[in-house]
Amino acid sequence: MLVNLINIAYCAMKILPYQDKAFYKYQTESVQEFRFALREQIRQQGYHL
Repeated sequence: MLVNLINIAYCAMKILPYQDKAFYKYQTESVQEFRFALREQIRQQGYHL
């Protein structure tokens, strides 16, 4: 069950740059780089993960 959740999260991170124009520049980036960029944006806005 955990493997399915991980796969869904990975697929969502892979599809998001194609679905939302705000993330267009991340289409060629790896999922790890995209996740890091999202985390940095959230951190800069004052939220902590």
